[in-house]
Amino acid sequence: VAISKLGREQRWQEALSTFEGLKVVKLEPDTILRNAVLSAAEKASKWIQVLELFRSGRGDGYPADAYTFTCCLGALGKASGWEAALQMFAEMRHGGPAPSVVTCNAALAALGKGQRWDWAAELLQQMRSGVAGLPSADTVSFNTAAAAMIEAGRWRSAVELCTLLQLEGLQTDPVTHNILVSSCKPDGRWEAALWLLSTRRPQVESVTAAIDTMAACSLWERALSLLCNMPPGLRPNVMTFGAAMNALARGAAWLCAVQLLRVMDEQKVSRNSVVCSCAIAACDEAEEWQQSLAMLVEMLQVGPRPNLIAFNSAIVACAHGRQWYAAVQLFRKLRSSCEPDVVSVSSVLSAFELSQRWAKALGFLLQLGSLGLELAASARTAVFGICGDRWEQALTACPPIAAEWSLAERNAAITALGEAHSWARSTELLTSLLQCGRSPDSVTLGAMVSICARAEEWPCALAIFDALPRLRAAVDLVCSNAAASAPKKRCWQQTLSLLQSLPLRRLRSDIISANAGLGAWATVSCWQQGVNLVEHPRGSLCASITVAALLLALLQV
Repeated sequence: VAISKLGREQRWQEALSTFEGLKVVKLEPDTILRNAVLSAAEKASKWIQVLELFRSGRGDGYPADAYTFTCCLGALGKASGWEAALQMFAEMRHGGPAPSVVTCNAALAALGKGQRWDWAAELLQQMRSGVAGLPSADTVSFNTAAAAMIEAGRWRSAVELCTLLQLEGLQTDPVTHNILVSSCKPDGRWEAALWLLSTRRPQVESVTAAIDTMAACSLWERALSLLCNMPPGLRPNVMTFGAAMNALARGAAWLCAVQLLRVMDEQKVSRNSVVCSCAIAACDEAEEWQQSLAMLVEMLQVGPRPNLIAFNSAIVACAHGRQWYAAVQLFRKLRSSCEPDVVSVSSVLSAFELSQRWAKALGFLLQLGSLGLELAASARTAVFGICGDRWEQALTACPPIAAEWSLAERNAAITALGEAHSWARSTELLTSLLQCGRSPDSVTLGAMVSICARAEEWPCALAIFDALPRLRAAVDLVCSNAAASAPKKRCWQQTLSLLQSLPLRRLRSDIISANAGLGAWATVSCWQQGVNLVEHPRGSLCASITVAALLLALLQV
């Protein structure tokens, strides 16, 4: 009795000490006492201790009953040890005590935690079919299997199980109701969620699920109404407030978000980092960067401890407000508490970009070496876009021959060099890419064609364009138009051949393509082909600039 009481109070260590004390006074504990200790450890999610007690009991010659196995399966389920749980359940079915419906439900829960919804469905089907040695499924069995479907994102299958439960004459319970309400979110069926709430007195979990559905549908007013009009006797918990705060963040309702935090304090519901992160995001969506910053400072001072999402939301808000210094300070604070991610880095760089602080962006980039290659790579890619025609400084911070450069970085660098009209350095960068054994993609080569075309290095542009199929790089219309813009007197044959190949490449010509073609026809005085091009327009080919090119062709006849 004492051990069972300690287990109910989640004092598993005292329960275990009491159990061990029986051996000291030479009192041999029986299966019932062992099960009481197992239950205490299982309730505390101490699965290692549960398995040790299970093995020691079998080693001492004490038989395990159905309750013993149920405790072990429950502990393994909480620890996501579905494989061990399945092995233990199979052992029970082939030589152990007959499993009870509670034991089967524990096995279903373990499979659900392990994302094995298919095996959970198979076990439920065996229970429904009356397979030898298995009890009939009850309401909890259906609910547990439906929960496994939800864990795997199979909402429709979960609803089907809830419907099947009623067809087999079983009574639904609040858990069934919660599952049905939750299933409305993925498909955006907010009206169905409201209707389900009206069919029976809901639990807090059902209201929370309905609020979450409103948030997913960007209906923050309805979400707030559900929170403010909860049935008498229901008290919203932190999950309920979190769902409502998420809705407010999506709707940029920052004033309501601030007020909701005060309501939580009044109702003595402790804030968590998720709720505060959503409140910060609401202020950011409303372009209230000062309020976002104030909320994060409050979290740092009085709690809860901000997580990565909270920091990122505040940094994004500072970036939108062009507060690069505040963004950098938050990034430094973030590094002292948790690991920054790509969002953290890109948000700081965005603050530099919006504030036109390209030198600061380069300095920030140089400090990222200790953060790991992946973060530094994403940062370098963004810096080239920020620096624009200041490509020399960007390349100084990021040596172009660095072997660890990703393809995205090189593409960004080539684009920056193109904006600075430095086709020679772009060619050098492309060469280094090939020397490192990395194949360029259509973005790389398309940018190179455009850069060479702007520099009037037409042989280079056409050579790169001709190499695209051999390098298995896709050809887009922008790249084709750039190559087709070569001087007509020198390259008119290549231009016409290129334009004639567009249908084979499954590309649809546009006004730029038409102008290039008309210019080529004008060069060789073939005005009739130009007329045919305009008489069979595609899209905007009859724009004034195209007609002007045709007139030029006619005048040259």
